[in-house]
Amino acid sequence: MYSCQVDGKKAYIYCLIEHQSTADPLLPFRILQYNVLLMEEHLAQGHKQLPIVINLCLYSGQQTPYPYSTDIYDSFEDPAAP
Repeated sequence: MYSCQVDGKKAYIYCLIEHQSTADPLLPFRILQYNVLLMEEHLAQGHKQLPIVINLCLYSGQQTPYPYSTDIYDSFEDPAAP
């Protein structure tokens, strides 16, 4: 966690760094879960505003480039797809 001033106001920045050695099609969902947990913890500490969360995933798997989308919206089923 990093505390700083943004536009004259105190702000908090969390940097979530993860190493991934295998491809996971639900990686964006897992990262979303981590972000929500960090934000809940931040609010439980008495803060009234959500922090900024920066995500960095370092992938070193055999399959390159990373074979799945990193966009959370691609994790949902497409009801229009056949």
